Amino acid sequence: MSHHRKSLQQLGPGAPRPSPSQVISARLHIYAQNHPIACATRGALVAAACSLLLVAVAAAPSLGDTGNIPRWSLVILFITVAAGASMVGIPLYFFGSKPPEFEEKDPVRFASSEIQASTGALGADREINHLARQTSARLLHSNNPAYWASALFVVLVFTTVLPVVDTSGPGLEIQNLLQPVPVTFLILLTGITYQKLKVRSRNIREFQLAYDQKGPDSSEC
Repeated sequence: MSHHRKSLQQLGPGAPRPSPSQVISARLHIYAQNHPIACATRGALVAAACSLLLVAVAAAPSLGDTGNIPRWSLVILFITVAAGASMVGIPLYFFGSKPPEFEEKDPVRFASSEIQASTGALGADREINHLARQTSARLLHSNNPAYWASALFVVLVFTTVLPVVDTSGPGLEIQNLLQPVPVTFLILLTGITYQKLKVRSRNIREFQLAYDQKGPDSSEC
């Protein structure tokens, strides 16, 4: 039997059961709390790679002729990669460098508490409710819809510049029609992310209010 299944069995009967992906996310949160610099560095590198991929696809025709690449294209490329890395790395560092808000080291219980806080209501497991209240402030901060939508919007702006220049200029070619694909993807991602985080933040606040009204021994039953 896997460690994940064993940990699930240790949860109370009323505690939410996290999926393997949610447990991995919780494990990363705990790792960030204990190793802020390493987590921030790795997160920044991943974000930089994703930003580079998006802007490279968007600017493919402009960068095709290596001997005739405009300098401003390289500047935009650098700014986009730096912005993507900074918007992930800096928050991860400041999150991890704060004093621990919780002592829970089990990623399954941690993930269960996040799910409970995100439902907007108290659960049947008092221990999970208590842990969820402890982590809810950090969870609310990390799910700020305005921040993440703004971050994606900045990357969107820089990713849009080169496709607009290429598709609006003379001599439009077939490959230029592929350039708006990353931009379209980012527009959809920004809208979906904002709406999802907005709902989740509202639910977390409702959970905090319900817990504070009933006290530390609160549960739905």
